[in-house]
Amino acid sequence: MRNAWPVIAVGIVSVVGIGANLLLDYLTGEGQFGPHLGFRFYILRLLALCATAIPGLLAILRAESRASARKRREQLDDLSRVLEASVRRLFPDENPYLVRANVMVVEGDELKVLCGWNMDSYPDSRMNLSFEQGVAGKVWKRATENPLNECWQPVYAPKAQLGKQSLKTKWRLTDDDIGRTSHIMWILSTPLLHREGDRLKFLGVLNFDGVTKLLVDMKIFEDDQFHLRCVAIADHVSSLIAQGDLFTK
Repeated sequence: MRNAWPVIAVGIVSVVGIGANLLLDYLTGEGQFGPHLGFRFYILRLLALCATAIPGLLAILRAESRASARKRREQLDDLSRVLEASVRRLFPDENPYLVRANVMVVEGDELKVLCGWNMDSYPDSRMNLSFEQGVAGKVWKRATENPLNECWQPVYAPKAQLGKQSLKTKWRLTDDDIGRTSHIMWILSTPLLHREGDRLKFLGVLNFDGVTKLLVDMKIFEDDQFHLRCVAIADHVSSLIAQGDLFTK
C-alpha cells in the first residue's frame, strides 16, 4: 500500500485538474458568460482530459514497478551475501564451495526457493517441496505442530545418500526429486520463525547442504552450540524477510 501513494497523489491531482477544466467550460457557458455547449460536449471533453492524464499515470506506475523490482533484487542480493557469510561462519574448516545454502518460503501449499548461495549450477536450485516432504518439509511440520520449546529445532540428515525406497518412504521424495538431489551428501534445515504479537509465524526454512563429499567433522551435527548458531542465523534471516516483505511476490 505504501508504494501506491505516489499514484494516488497523481490521481487526485488529475481529478482536480479535470474538474477544474470542466467547471471552467461550464462557467463560460450559457447564462452569465455565454452559450452552453451541450451535454455531449462535456462528455467528450471529460474523455479527452482523461486520455491526456493516462500516459502520465502509466509512467508513474511503470516507474514505481521498476523501483519496487530493483529494491527487491537488492534485498535478495543482501540475503544471498548473508547466506555466504553464514556458510563460512558455520563451516570454517570446510571448502565453502562444497556447502550450499538457500532460503525457502511458504507459498500456497509449498515451500519455494526465495534465494540461495552456490546453488545456481545444480538441478534442484528451484525445487519446491510440500508439507512433510524432504528435510525442509519435515521442519515445516515440526515448526507448525510442535510446542514452542520444540518448534525452533533444526532437522538434519547427516547421510542423505539413501536408497531410493528409503528416500520415498522416509522423506516422501518422488523419482524426479531423487534424481534432482542425487548430489546431496548431507542436509541441515532450520525453521524461519517471526514473532507477530504473542505468536510465532512460520515463514519458511533455512537450508544448508553439502555436495561431493561429507564434512571433515560430521560430529558437528550433534553439537548443541552449533544448532544454536544455526537458530541465531535463522532469526536474522527471518527478520530480513519480514522487514522486506520478501515472502510475498
